[in-house]
Amino acid sequence: MPEYINKYSKMKTVLAFSSLLFILGCASNKIPSNSRHKRNIYYVFPDKIISLFEDKINDSSYFCLSSDSCYYDLYISSGHDKYASLSNRKIFIHGKFYPLIFDYDMFLGTTTSQEEILKQYSAGEYLVTTTHVEIFEGFFVKFRKVSNQIVESGYALALMGEPK
Repeated sequence: MPEYINKYSKMKTVLAFSSLLFILGCASNKIPSNSRHKRNIYYVFPDKIISLFEDKINDSSYFCLSSDSCYYDLYISSGHDKYASLSNRKIFIHGKFYPLIFDYDMFLGTTTSQEEILKQYSAGEYLVTTTHVEIFEGFFVKFRKVSNQIVESGYALALMGEPK
């Protein structure tokens, strides 16, 4: 067989294989728009922490997690909160998922739509994050980061965010 035909056949095989890898790579990275659950981040806390919340949970419950260098504070609240309704973080408790927000969502986050942010940016406007203040009146559990040892729990007021 002439050498140029053999080279052409090899190039054709390499090109076909490369095209197949490209197509498969692109197809596997797509997330269908109807599979919202695949884009959530799920949190599972130890049973000894979750058990303290069991009799305080209802259908409108959501949780807020704050932390410092040594401890986590997990608060439960009920009702409508814009941050909680937009959160893609969910806490899993006995077969159900509840929204989870972080204290820094209220310091650094905004509920402004993506389109509005892009519009402001295109117009050369400086994007300013407004601080959201949330007062949690309810049950909380404070536990150590390293050992999950519960340090304190009970009912209290907690101010998240900073008033302007």
